[in-house]
Amino acid sequence: MAGLGGRGAEPDFADHVRDAAAALGARVCLRGILTGDDLAGVYAAADLLVLPSRAETYGMVVVEALARGIPVVAGDVGGVSQALGGDRPGDRPGLLVAGDDAAALAGALRAWLTDPCLRRRLRAAAMSRRGTLAGWSVTAGRVSRALHEVAR
Repeated sequence: MAGLGGRGAEPDFADHVRDAAAALGARVCLRGILTGDDLAGVYAAADLLVLPSRAETYGMVVVEALARGIPVVAGDVGGVSQALGGDRPGDRPGLLVAGDDAAALAGALRAWLTDPCLRRRLRAAAMSRRGTLAGWSVTAGRVSRALHEVAR
């Protein structure tokens, strides 16, 4: 299991996570901030994105995972549900749990690990969602048009 991200925003919490991971031994590897080919390599090797956030404004990492066909287990906070997509839970390319419910997160991860049908369904839904995502050029165009409208 690999963890990504830096320690700049909350260094005490990052140190706590690092210490907890060290106690687990080789099962967890904290990779820090990655970009370019290093980040692409981690995504290519990933089977699941786990985002146990208690707060997210949108969930960009969810969209980045889905763009690669990677299903998601995440806290249902902020815009994560919107980023995940799927109008009905059966169509979603992932599982959402309450953002502050560790037991629900553990249950979702247990389901992912023990239910091959669930894994296949979520992977298929992630691949399907992948085809519905707008690329960066489309997004940049939308933002540009919106800014021009506001400036008028």
